[in-house]
Amino acid sequence: MSHKKKDEHKNKTYTKYPVYIYQGGIIDGWHRHKVCNELGIEPVYIEFQGGEIDAINFVIRTNNRRNLTSSQWAAIAVDAEEIIKIIEEDTERVRREKQGETQTGMKYKQQNLYNNLLLHRKKNPNINAVHTKVAESFTTNRTYINNARNIKEKSPDIFERVKSGEKTITEVKKDEKTENSFFKCFLRYFCNLLKY
Repeated sequence: MSHKKKDEHKNKTYTKYPVYIYQGGIIDGWHRHKVCNELGIEPVYIEFQGGEIDAINFVIRTNNRRNLTSSQWAAIAVDAEEIIKIIEEDTERVRREKQGETQTGMKYKQQNLYNNLLLHRKKNPNINAVHTKVAESFTTNRTYINNARNIKEKSPDIFERVKSGEKTITEVKKDEKTENSFFKCFLRYFCNLLKY
């Protein structure tokens, strides 16, 4: 293939797939955008239609092709606190809309007062629904996200290894069990020595 044909092929490839824009930022196609600018080609831009949750799900769905493990997705979810906050707000909004549709009149007012009292007692009454929604968005599960959060708090260096794919959450948990059992054996041995 001649250089001219290769260039034409590249140009068609880079302009075949659009660069998606949302709220002034590129949410998919950053590499295509960069290459097109370097080659002097005008990329095809499409303004993403939908809300924040739709944009988050779109980005995650388009990045599923990157073959990340469930452990890596969990680590990414833990790092994405802003996204989790948006999902929490959306989950709460949907819950309130459903509640408003099913309750009317005085019963609704009484229930609303009761719910407000519960909100003061509980930090986040809808936490399981939020964690489930986050897990679904990141194509992983709630347990992995909770494990990833704990790993990040206890061992940030190991967390980075999980995020990069060097280790899985299961491997980290096995290592922790091994370390704990070794420590327990050592402690028992040392205590037995002290008895004599």
